Formats: sequence, C-alpha cells, structure tokens
Amino acid sequence: GFETPTGRTEQFFSQIDNKLAQVIAIAKQYDCKGLISTGDMLDKATNYQFKSVKGIQDKLKELKAHFELGILSIVGNHELLWASRDYKKETFYQHLINHGYIHDIAENPIKVGEYTLGGIDFTTDLNKLKAELKELDKKHKKLIVVLHAHLVPDESQRIPFGEYLTYDTIANGLENTEMIIAGHLHKGFPIKQVKGITFINQWSFTRLSRDYYAVSGQHIPQVVIIDTDKLHEPITIDLKVDDYDSTFIQKELSREAEIQKNLVDFVCKCNEVSIDSNSVVGSIPLAIKDRVEYYLNKAEEAV
Repeated sequence: GFETPTGRTEQFFSQIDNKLAQVIAIAKQYDCKGLISTGDMLDKATNYQFKSVKGIQDKLKELKAHFELGILSIVGNHELLWASRDYKKETFYQHLINHGYIHDIAENPIKVGEYTLGGIDFTTDLNKLKAELKELDKKHKKLIVVLHAHLVPDESQRIPFGEYLTYDTIANGLENTEMIIAGHLHKGFPIKQVKGITFINQWSFTRLSRDYYAVSGQHIPQVVIIDTDKLHEPITIDLKVDDYDSTFIQKELSREAEIQKNLVDFVCKCNEVSIDSNSVVGSIPLAIKDRVEYYLNKAEEAV
C-alpha cells in the first residue's frame, strides 16, 4: 500500500515476487502440503486502495493454488488496530479469511497427519498467551503451535525493552506440544530443542528497515521445511535475494536505526526513574528532563 517505503529502492518490490517464486519452487521440490505464516502479512496503518487490495488477493490466490492445505496463518500485531484482537473482525486480514484466501489456524486448528496444527493470535498479555498455550496443549495430544510473540532462546538474547519470553519459560508445563513456530521478532535464531519441543524462530521473510538489530546485509530471509514424518529434523533454506545495497538505501536505514537506538535509550532511562507525585519532572535526570517536559506539554495541549 506504500508508494515508497522508508529505506527501500524500487527494486525492493521485485524482490517480493522473487521470494514468492522461490517459495513456490521449494514447495514443489519438497512436495509441501501447506504454507504456514506467522502473521504480519499486512499493516493496519495502510489505507488499502482497490488496486492494492486486488493485487494482494491475486498474489495470495496464486500462492494458495500451490498448496493442498492452503495458507495457514495467525494474526500478528501489524494487522490489528491498536494491536488488539478486539478489532480483528474489522480488519482486511479478516476479509481474507472470510473469502478463503487464508485459513485461520487460531480459530480453526487442522489435522496434519497425526499432528494438530494450531495457533494463537497476537496478544500483549504474555500471561494470557501462556494460559492459552497450556489450554491448547491439554486439548490436543500431538501439537504444533504457531505464535506471534517476542520469543528468544535465553536471557542472553533478551529484548532491550518491552516484555519477552524465553524458550524455557514458555515450555514449562507443556505435555503435548512438540513444536513451536514463532513470528513477530524479525531477528532469526537457529532451530533449537528445549524440553522436548523444537523451536523454529527464523529470519522474517522480508527485511524491514525499522529493525535496529537487523539493519544489515546479514539478514537473510528464510523458509523452513517441516516433514511430519521427521518432525524434529526441519530443514532451513536461505532465500536468494539481490545485493543488499541495490535493494535498500543505507542512509535512510541508518537514520531509522539511530531513531530506534535513541528511543530504546530514552525508554530505559524512563524505566529507572522514580516519579515524585508532587512534581512530575522533579526527580527526572537532566539527560531526559527536556524531552519529558516536551511530551507532557503536548499531552496538556491535546487535553
């Protein structure tokens, strides 16, 4: 829906078609029955015009035709207004579900051989996510789950700010879950087994300039082949993409990265502050006082 996304050259768009073509070729090579998406196919902030809507529908229709089970997906935060499930029914994503372009495995898990493939839509409440995962785990004996959450292998890979889960904490108490496939975190990690669960958490399909930890040519889009006859031996395949510099505008990406770093530093400092109820800015360090006062003034003007 965007004419010129930040940090991309016009060649970026042809790369989307290039990646989709590779996915189709890989699917044929491995006789894949379904295509799993971990969410964030769309962006709720985009005002999709008819031309864009038709283009997206045509691409999904073409892609779906190569898979017996179709495109199996959950909803990510980018599809949702205010990143809230409460608005799911009003989204373009829901339109795609209603018209059969994608199959919603959060609402309707499916059987794949002896396994059940289910999913959990994005939520900001990680306790709710864990509770829903345990509920799904109790309901199905051999379970593969698709999530959209900040999920990292261990504390050494912790998110600079915001909430996250580690493989160990999310695996606690699960008895029937054999595989967890994670989206949301664009940074990729090698496939790993923890407490008998295989975790797939690869690089995102497309490279996004807003990722302060992934603004480099090292971000290689990946797909993973899952064979239910050899469930715990998935195969990771790197997609072939054009040279990084021909697809992205480094100057714009560096600026985005600097903004992200400043925001992280600002939030971290704010988290360390103990606010004096009698003087909102009285106990805030000088390093961030001006910015806090600026945003407080903006808030007052809005009221």
